[in-house]
Amino acid sequence: MKTRLLSLLVVLFATTALWAHTFKSGNLYYNTLDDSTVEVIPDDSYASLTTVTIPSTVSDNSTIYTITEIGAWAFRGCAKLTSVTIPNTITSIGRSAFYACTKLSAITIPNSVTSIGESALYGTPWYNNQADGVCYIIDTERQLFYRGLIRPLFRLSFRRRK
Repeated sequence: MKTRLLSLLVVLFATTALWAHTFKSGNLYYNTLDDSTVEVIPDDSYASLTTVTIPSTVSDNSTIYTITEIGAWAFRGCAKLTSVTIPNTITSIGRSAFYACTKLSAITIPNSVTSIGESALYGTPWYNNQADGVCYIIDTERQLFYRGLIRPLFRLSFRRRK
């Protein structure tokens, strides 16, 4: 049984490695998600960046990819980063993507973003300047986040205005 499980895991990781392809374009690194889309992934070289403009597309080996995600921990802890420009091709900002970017005060999240991971902007001046107790709705039907503390076992409910 253990041998079967180990064999299955080896095949799973080997198959995943065949699908994924990592490359650099400009000053950012990308990981392919499928034949036509990529995500921005973390790299230690980002520590020196002060501004980031994520393009909507990127090419590698004559293949053009649409950038649809900012991956988990992509820019985490980039202490010099002050502003980020995100294109409207981005649909997801991963967990802790900008966590502890202690100088990040300018970021505009486009309406195309339908998912923001846990603590994606926590510890940034941008986040800290948001008012406590306010729900910020990114897309009126899909995404919101709350700034401030919520008591344990506290329930939030929302109703759409007519």
